[in-house]
Amino acid sequence: MENKVLRKDSLEALLVEHSAATLAGIKAASLFTFSLSGEKAGRSLLEEIEKWNRFLKEKGITIAVLRIRENRALLYVYRKELVLRILNCPQKAGFLARYGYQTGNMERCLKRLGKRTEKAFGFPHEIGIFLGYPLEDVRGFIVHKGRHCKCCGCWKVYGDMEEAHRLFAQYRNCRRIYTELFLGGCGVCQLADTAFCEALTQAPKEDPLSPAARQIA
Repeated sequence: MENKVLRKDSLEALLVEHSAATLAGIKAASLFTFSLSGEKAGRSLLEEIEKWNRFLKEKGITIAVLRIRENRALLYVYRKELVLRILNCPQKAGFLARYGYQTGNMERCLKRLGKRTEKAFGFPHEIGIFLGYPLEDVRGFIVHKGRHCKCCGCWKVYGDMEEAHRLFAQYRNCRRIYTELFLGGCGVCQLADTAFCEALTQAPKEDPLSPAARQIA
């Protein structure tokens, strides 16, 4: 396998760096920005996203552009099955309905999210639900205006701190392992195969990758 470089101008590399847990199937969605440069950068990015979406469709993963502002594109990488599971949760659906989301239609929900993200100075607070954050933490962030959290990792925690620490560690380990595998030659499509992730976590002890890989689960 050909060794790769984790370049900041490479969409493939950024997918691994910022969306490893989503590629592995242990997190519903991820969010990151992609810097644009040149007059045709926006068009080139959209063409590249279209290409990757063709490759990742069979894996159940989609890349969507939520907004483009000041030469920076905000990308939302999600597993449809896991996001649908979130939208079908009555408590989360009720919460999102307050912000005008029709959770019975995923495409409309994502369009609504894109519109609200486009208008927001930062991010609409409910975006945490679409990223798989616990409802209690999203509500707590809104009520306390981002202050007085119990701890902070991938998000600010107002609820179950022990579970949050477990998830943060899981996501960190997944990112580390997937980065090592990517730099060693594994492609995004292979890393996006949930069967591949399961094989890693169940690798035999003599496999040199298995001690780290088991930490994903």
